[in-house]
Amino acid sequence: LEKMKISFLVILMSIWNPIINAKTKIIENKLYPKNYTLTITHSSEIQDSSQLIIKSNKSIYIFNSGPNKAYGQILYEKAKKKSNKKIKLILTSPKPENVFGANFFLKKNINVYSSYTLAKLIPIRCIKCLEKIKKNHPQFIGKTKLIKEVSNLTHTEINELNKLGIKLKFFGKNEVIIPIFEEIKIAFTSGILDKNYIPNLENLSLNESLSLVNFLKKENLELITNNGLIINSYNILKSNENYLMKLQEFLQSSFDHDLSLLETMESSEFKEFNQYKFYKEFHRINVSKEYLKKEEMYFEKN
Repeated sequence: LEKMKISFLVILMSIWNPIINAKTKIIENKLYPKNYTLTITHSSEIQDSSQLIIKSNKSIYIFNSGPNKAYGQILYEKAKKKSNKKIKLILTSPKPENVFGANFFLKKNINVYSSYTLAKLIPIRCIKCLEKIKKNHPQFIGKTKLIKEVSNLTHTEINELNKLGIKLKFFGKNEVIIPIFEEIKIAFTSGILDKNYIPNLENLSLNESLSLVNFLKKENLELITNNGLIINSYNILKSNENYLMKLQEFLQSSFDHDLSLLETMESSEFKEFNQYKFYKEFHRINVSKEYLKKEEMYFEKN
C-alpha cells in the first residue's frame, strides 16, 4: 500500500429524491492498483456499510448498492461520471445495508448479479427486511421496493475480475461473496465481519463464520471495514473469533448438560460481549438458531 497513491475525499452531494432530500456526505478512499481504480465509499449518516466501485479499461464493477434507492443513485452517478463503460452491480450478501439500492440500477437496465444461492435468497429474505425498515424507519426507506431480479454471476464476470487480480471467494451454503484484491492484499467482507461486532449467523452459520475467520487469518489480508477504512485484520478477526468460540463452547456445554432451548436462552447472557455492536439485535437469535441446528443434527444422527 505504501507504493500506491491513496486519497481520501469528502464529497458533499445534494440530490433530490423522494427518499432523501438532504445533503448526503460520502467519504471516499481511492486506491490505484495496476489494472484498475478502486474507490471505497461510505456514509455513516445513512447506514453502517461500505461499497466498492472498480473502474477498469473494459467495464465498471460496483460491489453492493447501499441501503436505499437514493444511495443507489449516488453510487450510479459516481460510477458513470466521466465514463461510458458498462456497469455491473454485484451483491455480496443479503444484508439490507447492501441490497436495497439495487432498485435504482434495475430501473437503468443494469444487470444485478450475485452467487447462485444469493440470487435466489436475496429477493425472499428482503421481504421481511423491507417490512421491518418501513415500519421503523419510513422516512429512511421511502418508496424503495423489493429487489425482484438478481442474476447468477457467470464465468464472464468472474474471469474478467480474475484478470484484474480480483478473486471472488464464496463462503457457506448461502455462497456469501468475499472479493480478494490480490495485488494490494485486501479483502472486502461487506459487513459480515467487523471489529467488536456480533455477526448475524443467518448469513454465515457459526461453523461457516469460523471457517471465514480462519481463511482470512491464514491469508494475512488487510480488511475493508464497515466504515470504509482499510485496517490490519488481526483485531477484527480476534474479536469475531472470541465471540464465535465462546458461542460454540456455550452451546456444547448446553447439550452436554441436556438443557432445553428455553433453559439455554435463559443462561445465554455473554457479559463480556454485551458492548459489542448488534449484541442486542443478533446474539439471542444466534443462540436459538445454532441450538436448533445442533439439535436437528443430533436427531439425524440418532
